[in-house]
Amino acid sequence: MKDALADYTRALALDPKFADAYNNRGVIYVTQNRPDLAQADYDSALQLKPGSANIYLNRGLTKLVQGRTKEAQEDFDQCLALDQKLKLILQQRIELAKKLLSPGP
Repeated sequence: MKDALADYTRALALDPKFADAYNNRGVIYVTQNRPDLAQADYDSALQLKPGSANIYLNRGLTKLVQGRTKEAQEDFDQCLALDQKLKLILQQRIELAKKLLSPGP
């Protein structure tokens, strides 16, 4: 992941309008437990590519993990407004996030 993070950062240095690089780097930041950096990258990606359901999905999941459920729901609604085919994936990821957030036995 460290190499991928560096690669996306280099790609953005070469092309600061590469929305997918912001989105993918945001996913890496989430896996590194750096949601604030992920959020900033998703926001940048949406500025460049506002019609991307996947970016709304990723940003919503990050907000959900942060406990920002109302904001997460807004992103999920926007995601589904853009692409209804993502409904099942969205439901599965929300369930996974809930399991990860719930306290263990």
